[in-house]
Amino acid sequence: AEKVARAEGMTFHGERVKADVATLLPMMVHQLGEPADPYGVGVYLVSKLASRHVKVVLSGDGGDESFGGYDRYLGQRLVDYYCLLPASLRRRVMPRLVAAIPETFQYKSVAQRLAWLQSMSEVSGAARYARALGVLRFTAEERGELFHPDAVRSLTDADTLGKVTRWFDAPNVPEIVDRMLFTDLMNRVPDHNLVMGDRMSMACSLEVRSPFVDPRVVEFAASLPAGLKLKGRKLKYLLRRVAARYLPPDVVRLPKQGFGFPVGLWMRRDLKPLVEDRLGNSQLVAAGVFRPEPIARMVREHMDGQVDHSYRLWLLLNLEIW
Repeated sequence: AEKVARAEGMTFHGERVKADVATLLPMMVHQLGEPADPYGVGVYLVSKLASRHVKVVLSGDGGDESFGGYDRYLGQRLVDYYCLLPASLRRRVMPRLVAAIPETFQYKSVAQRLAWLQSMSEVSGAARYARALGVLRFTAEERGELFHPDAVRSLTDADTLGKVTRWFDAPNVPEIVDRMLFTDLMNRVPDHNLVMGDRMSMACSLEVRSPFVDPRVVEFAASLPAGLKLKGRKLKYLLRRVAARYLPPDVVRLPKQGFGFPVGLWMRRDLKPLVEDRLGNSQLVAAGVFRPEPIARMVREHMDGQVDHSYRLWLLLNLEIW
């Protein structure tokens, strides 16, 4: 970001973030009105920084979903290649090999990527994409373990898969790449990205405009061949070609960068007392919504460095505060 600012003659403002963001959680959850994943912290803090200097900003929300910018779009092809391995090898041998790789708790670690590949190979079609959207959070099997049966029976709409298949299997979207983009545009963008951006920025008295979700831009992108969005292994191909007119070449070639924090490492250090206290004395367990054993297991595995449960624990922590 600083390199782009220098290249374009703009003023750059930076701020180093520390693990004490946990002290902001109650206020953030209150402003959002619902639990948030770590992305919400980033949106709030960058909005707070920007609000000291300007009143209106532009955001890139919707660019990845219209022009093919997420790793999971490319990952679906890699899973198809992985599925060429004999089924017995994938089901019996590979899970043990994947489990043996140590977790570094870094963004897109080798352990996370291989675990993702293995998990995606177990399903196909809309079910695979639904799993890809929630792999850092809770799969259907994990939700089945987490929720108390009585709580599940009390729900009027527990069909999370249907919220994905409705769009993924739409008859007017023939290309697999466009099926994923369409699902995200109709689901993730309005229910996650824009909600988070709007409420977190408004909490800082900042106005956000999102040009990539202008209907004319979305409709134009939808009319383009899928090969102009995901070309070979190049994500966001057309948008990068346009960006090359204005931005330094090494910036244009950068791989996708996650907008997050080292939450997994923080939870094993600075935030460890908070996580263990809140989740060890869960109000939702006491209320009969969650079962205590899966939560205790996730906390133990994360603190022992066995599995990176940072997203799942963060959601549970947010839910407890909410």
